[in-house]
Amino acid sequence: MLYLRVGDITPHDNVSVEEKHRLESEAINELASLLNTKQSLLLKDLYQEYEAKESLEARITKDLDIFDMVHQAYEYEKRIWKESHVIPDLEEFFNPDTILSKIKSQQIQGWVKEVVGQRKVFLDSIKSGLFGQTNGNHA
Repeated sequence: MLYLRVGDITPHDNVSVEEKHRLESEAINELASLLNTKQSLLLKDLYQEYEAKESLEARITKDLDIFDMVHQAYEYEKRIWKESHVIPDLEEFFNPDTILSKIKSQQIQGWVKEVVGQRKVFLDSIKSGLFGQTNGNHA
């Protein structure tokens, strides 16, 4: 929802955590201002619950957001490889120590491990020449 106003801020955007939170807070307040008082308060409460991971639903949603980030990075790598035979440097999105430590759900951790495993097979197949010649720009 906030991506509509703020965009999808990634580490490559060089936006501080504080600035990201400020932009998101502005966006949620702007969206909330379009609602009646009761709905506005509910939206703000749900947003705070999500950010603080205060409920099971919020924690699962946060975990799914991380899974989506990993999956999108992998899909992007495959698309760029297909188009240009270059693998972009997205290694930070696949660091299991960093990523898995943020995910609380065992099931979603398993999904992330599956994507990371598929990525490893993909990269190994590139290195072995199964997906064409490399130009040295792969992970």
